[in-house]
Amino acid sequence: MIRILQTLLFIFVLVGCEQSVPPPSDQSMIDLFLSKRDVFEQLQRKICNDGFQTVSMDPEWSEPDNISELKKKEYYALFNQIGVTQLQSYDGCRAKFSVWAMGWAGDADYKSYQYRPLKPENVVSSLDNLPLNQTDIVMFYRKIDTNWYISYAHWP
Repeated sequence: MIRILQTLLFIFVLVGCEQSVPPPSDQSMIDLFLSKRDVFEQLQRKICNDGFQTVSMDPEWSEPDNISELKKKEYYALFNQIGVTQLQSYDGCRAKFSVWAMGWAGDADYKSYQYRPLKPENVVSSLDNLPLNQTDIVMFYRKIDTNWYISYAHWP
C-alpha cells in the first residue's frame, strides 16, 4: 500500500512539474512598456554605450565576465523597474530584454521586448495565440512603436 502511495505521489509531482506559467499577454507587456518607456530606452542606450553583450540577473552572468558589481547593480535596479531578467545587445545596438521563458535550451519558448533599428520579418498582429508546431524554429514580432517590438521565439 505504501509503495502504491509513493508511486502515485511521484506521478502527481511529475505532472505538477510539467505545468508552467503562461507567457505574459501582449497587452500587459505593451502597457508596461508604454508606462516605463524611459527605463527601456535608458537600458538600450546604456548597454549600447557600455559595449556589453549580455547582462543577466537570473541566472547571474555577463559578457564580458568582468563587469563590475557596481555596474551590474545599476543594471539590476533598472531591470527590477520593468520586470526583465536579462538584457542582450547585438549588432547595431539592437537590444533584447528577456521577460519569460519556458523549457530548457533548444526545447523552449521565450517572450521578450526588443529594440530593432531595422524592421524584422514575421511581424504579426498578436503573439498571444500563435500556431506553433513541434518541428519549426520560429520567431514572431509584434510592433509596439518605432523600433520597439515584443517577440516570441519557439525552439522545439
